[in-house]
Amino acid sequence: MANAGSSLMGIGTATGKTRARDAALNAIQSPLLDLGIERATGIVWNITGGSHLTLFKVNTAAEVIYDLVDPTANLIFGAVIDPSISGQVSITLIATRFKRQEET
Repeated sequence: MANAGSSLMGIGTATGKTRARDAALNAIQSPLLDLGIERATGIVWNITGGSHLTLFKVNTAAEVIYDLVDPTANLIFGAVIDPSISGQVSITLIATRFKRQEET
């Protein structure tokens, strides 16, 4: 994502049964992402959780993010298992390469 221009970052955490989905929504709705990610064509995101973090939960978070971004966007993700985290998921999202808003 070299020479990608301006970037914005969102961070979301959540606990509970739907923590992966909720953390993704919290990252997307983060005030740091004041432009929203809908026009971003470059997304780097990371999900961190404890030993409870399954591939199913990672996929649940990915679906939330992928459904909101440009269909041609380049998405790169990573996942981290941190045994010291219990019952919580954290997502960090960096959006870049924003498409220009078309004038009407």
